[in-house]
Amino acid sequence: MSLLLDRLEGVRATGHSRWVARCPAHDDSRPSLAITKKADGAVLLHCFAGCEVGDLVGALGLDLSDLFPARQPGVHGVKPVKRRFSAEQVLHAVAFELIEVTLIVGAIARRGSVTRTERERLQQSVSRFMAAEGRTHE
Repeated sequence: MSLLLDRLEGVRATGHSRWVARCPAHDDSRPSLAITKKADGAVLLHCFAGCEVGDLVGALGLDLSDLFPARQPGVHGVKPVKRRFSAEQVLHAVAFELIEVTLIVGAIARRGSVTRTERERLQQSVSRFMAAEGRTHE
């Protein structure tokens, strides 16, 4: 659970095994992401702005399998399948990041300087570009 919560911003507990945080898949100024840890160890994510779970875990650099408890040898009898993002999903995420980068670069060009927030967002975009590139070779 800490793997997930440590990657989120604005995390706040709302109850036993429940949190809210700012959604990493869209520009979120206040928490719109609900996180619930179920009794079996599975983690449920719900963005009230409508972001898809695949986009959420991708923005965090995780896989959907990270939302479920680790399989114990001999208990499940089936090797877990690592699911990949479709080319369409990767292109959609890259296009979104490219728009973000374009907007930030335009703001920097107008002002002639970069803010801390812009620099951090550009670094996040580069990280996401690199993760998307890595997904195409799996």
